[in-house]
Amino acid sequence: EDLGIEDTAVLAAGAGKYDMAARVTNPNARWWAEFDYRFGGDATAAARHGYLLPGDAKYMLALGVKAGARPSSAGLAIENLVWHRADPHLTLPDYVTWSTARTTFAVSGITFTPSPQGDPLAISRATFTVKNETAVGYHAVGFTVALLSGGRLVGINYVTISDLRAGESRDVSASWFSELPSVSRVEVQPDVNIFDVRSYLAPGE
Repeated sequence: EDLGIEDTAVLAAGAGKYDMAARVTNPNARWWAEFDYRFGGDATAAARHGYLLPGDAKYMLALGVKAGARPSSAGLAIENLVWHRADPHLTLPDYVTWSTARTTFAVSGITFTPSPQGDPLAISRATFTVKNETAVGYHAVGFTVALLSGGRLVGINYVTISDLRAGESRDVSASWFSELPSVSRVEVQPDVNIFDVRSYLAPGE
C-alpha cells in the first residue's frame, strides 16, 4: 500500500526561521521504505533522506528553514521511493518479535520547562531519560520530540545521542529558542534503522 502523508505543520522557529513537519505512515507489515523528501516551502534545499519501518509512522522534518515570510505552501513531496522486503530470505519466523527486540528504548521522566515569561532568550526545554533495553548497541539513536497543545503540534525538534550501548541509560534534552504556545503533552519517538548494519556497534565497542 502507498505511504500515508498528513498535512504539513509550519511552526515559527525564531526570526525568519520555520520548522516543517509532516507525519508519514507505512501501512505495510512486511515491507520497509526508503526515500528522499522535500517540503514545498523549502524547494531550494537539498532533498533529505528518510525511511519507514514496517507499520511505522513518524514525522519527516525540515528544521530551521530560512524564509522571509511564513511559507504558504509546504506540502511534503516523496521522491526516489524504494520498497524493501522486511524478510527477503524468509528466515524470520516473527518480524514483530525480531524488531521489538531491537527497538525497545524505555523513555521516562519526560519534563517540559517553558521559558520564563519575559525572558528575551525565550529558551524552553524538554528533558527525558532513555534506557536501551535491547541486547545491542547503536552508533547513534535519534529522538523526535514533539510538543502538543491538546491535539495540535506546536513545537518539534530532533536530537541524537551517540554510542548508546545495551542496557545504558542517558539523560536527553531538546531546546527551543522561540516563544511557544501552552504545551500540554510531550511525545518522544526513538529513531534508528534496524535494517542498516551501520547502525550497530560492533561487539566490544
